[in-house]
Amino acid sequence: MKKGKDEGIFFRNDQKSTIHCLKENILNPGICTPLHYHKYNEILYGIDCDIKVWIDDRLEFFKSGDLCFFNSDEAHFMFSEKEENTYYVIKFSPEILSYEGQMLSELRYLISMLHKNDRLSHIIPKTEFDEYEMKEIFENVIDEWNGEKTGYEFAIRGQILRLLSLMFRVWEKSHNPYIGENDENTMAVYRALSYINEHYDTVSERELSENLHMSYHHFSRTFKKVTGRNFLQFVIDKRIDVAKNLLLTTSQSVTDIAQKTGFSSASHFIAAFKQRVGMTPNKYKKSISV
Repeated sequence: MKKGKDEGIFFRNDQKSTIHCLKENILNPGICTPLHYHKYNEILYGIDCDIKVWIDDRLEFFKSGDLCFFNSDEAHFMFSEKEENTYYVIKFSPEILSYEGQMLSELRYLISMLHKNDRLSHIIPKTEFDEYEMKEIFENVIDEWNGEKTGYEFAIRGQILRLLSLMFRVWEKSHNPYIGENDENTMAVYRALSYINEHYDTVSERELSENLHMSYHHFSRTFKKVTGRNFLQFVIDKRIDVAKNLLLTTSQSVTDIAQKTGFSSASHFIAAFKQRVGMTPNKYKKSISV
């Protein structure tokens, strides 16, 4: 199996950037993008394409006029038998969506993106959108990115917010995509999820509840109410997701990955992995042939 990679952060003008935008034009059939994952979110708009997308352990189809959404830390790759594929790409860090004094109601959207949320579908077909409006959003983003006029970062952020609002309205048609309620508990869980994403290997429920100035039992009840999972289940699922990426993108042993992701032993890791994925780590690694 060819190893994938952690795409890492991106830079612009020798500085770390929280946004990256481009028009991708793939001229040959085969792998459009190799197996990889990243810490940012990614939204694609198909201009002229017919692409198979492997994501979240399954294949989906991304065609002209469709949107394709990748959440952070989701390993994926794309391939096509078509001679030429063209699509727009917007990559952005979730941190551009948060700000001081944010309304509690907005946190429901951010939690839904921090949370591994199966209700946020990866492919949204063109029939769900006004094609001209969607194309205009992406063209405006690319123009701002390439032009680098004063305040272009604000302009792009505004377009991303517009795009996400349309996407959430589509997701809402078939099911409620939101996590959390409009209250202070949601704020606490949002902070907890942000912390877990960075410290999944060492995080402690009791320590985190103390940091949030909540009693252990109140935090535990609140976390489960908002996310639908208890704290330990959520952390183990996060560790398994990270482990899956390491299995796909490194040559580290199962023992090393178990230690790196916070499991007490290799046997504990293997048992938890098999329970959630349906196979052992080694079988999972062999099952993905890119």
